[in-house]
Amino acid sequence: MLGGLALGFGHFAAASAWWHPAGPWLLGAGLLMVLTGSAAGARGRGPLQLLRGLVALSGISRLFGDVLSYLRLFALGLASASLALTLNQLADQVSQSVPGIGFLLSLVILLLGHGLNLALAVMSGVVHGLRLNFIEFYNWGQTGEGYPFRAFRRTAAETEKEKQTGE
Repeated sequence: MLGGLALGFGHFAAASAWWHPAGPWLLGAGLLMVLTGSAAGARGRGPLQLLRGLVALSGISRLFGDVLSYLRLFALGLASASLALTLNQLADQVSQSVPGIGFLLSLVILLLGHGLNLALAVMSGVVHGLRLNFIEFYNWGQTGEGYPFRAFRRTAAETEKEKQTGE
C-alpha cells in the first residue's frame, strides 16, 4: 500500500517525474513480502508454496476495493456538510426575502433541516461503518479461532452421576 501511495503522490506531484523515486522499491518490497510471507505458511514444498503466495497477491485488489469503500464514508460526511451549507443559505434567503415572519420560517428551516441532516449523517455513518467492518474487512482476520459457546447447564449424564454418588 505504501508503494502504491508513493507512486500515486509522485504521479500527481508538480515534479517533472511522474513517479516518486522510492515508489517502485516500496511497491516491489511489499509485493515480495506478501508473496513470501503467504508462501511460508503453506504446507508442502515447491510449487504449492508459490501458488499460495500468488493467490495472496490476488487479494491486493480486494484490499484496494476495501480502502475505496472507506472513501464512501468521507463522501457521506462531505454530502452532509454540503447539505448543512445549503440549509443555512436557504434560511438566510427566506429571512431576508420575507419581512416579519421570515425569521420564524428560517428558524423552522434550520431546526427541521439540520435535525434531519444530523439524523441522516449518524444513521448513514453507522450503517456504512458496520457494513465495511462486518462484510468487507471480515475476511482479513484469522479464521478458526476460539471455540463454540456452550450454555452452562447440567447434562443427563452428570445428573445421573450425581444421583449415584449422592452428591
